[in-house]
Amino acid sequence: MTQIEFLQSGDIRLEVCPAVGGSITRFSIEGQDILRPASEEAIKNRDPGLMAAFPMVPYCNRIAHGLFWFEGRQIQLKKNFEPELCSIHGLGWERAWSIEHKNMASLKLSYDHGGHDWPWKFYSEQYFRLEPDRLNYELSISNTDSSAMPAGLGLHPFFSDQRLARMSCLFQGRWQCSSEGLPIHFVGRVESDQFDGSKTMSQYDLDHVYTALNSNLRLKWDNQNYGVSLLKSEGTFGYVVYSPPKGDFFCIEPISHLPNVINMEERAGKMQVLEPGDSMSICQTFIVLKE
Repeated sequence: MTQIEFLQSGDIRLEVCPAVGGSITRFSIEGQDILRPASEEAIKNRDPGLMAAFPMVPYCNRIAHGLFWFEGRQIQLKKNFEPELCSIHGLGWERAWSIEHKNMASLKLSYDHGGHDWPWKFYSEQYFRLEPDRLNYELSISNTDSSAMPAGLGLHPFFSDQRLARMSCLFQGRWQCSSEGLPIHFVGRVESDQFDGSKTMSQYDLDHVYTALNSNLRLKWDNQNYGVSLLKSEGTFGYVVYSPPKGDFFCIEPISHLPNVINMEERAGKMQVLEPGDSMSICQTFIVLKE
């Protein structure tokens, strides 16, 4: 039986499965699910793509054809999400994590990578900490190899019930993505991209990267008692917003770099390069709000 770790603070409850990517399986308050909960079958089958949220490490989202060059060396990654032609979401979501620390309201997990499927060794930690009105999440990576490596981090949450959910926030730019989920050009600020809560997420068909968040990001659900605010955070490049047509979920993914940026021109940004012993982290706070 796959072990689930339970955390509680006030009325907020968090459930995490270390064996399945160190993923969140449920995040709720007073029985209302903020994230789409993982089913018993998904947990039994250890399917990270059906969890409530999973970590992205050591890179975010997609690398085209799983192929890139780094410091004169060609790197070919495993294509891990067939039939897609990209390598996707890193390695952490497909690996088992170890428990380093746990109490009633906090949990620290670790993953020690030995160099298989990503040709550098690294050490990563996830830290989940509940307060009575929030979830504080931190993901970090340290280069434990003998040479420099590119690195990126992100969180991939699946929010519940797009038919009832409304998003309010102000972005200053958007990277248009192709049908393969790869960014192709920067659009800049467009009025149609501004989310004012007037539409439910089911009325959008989105899979783009939004940048320069000028406010906290607010979500509310029709006829539900609670909403949630995602606080702006240091280390976040932008957010992948994915809301598929006729889905039962939507995603707002904080990321440290643009997907496939390692294969793009310098103006698109870059992945951070970690020298041996160097570290980086990304944080995201979810504040639960009474409507």
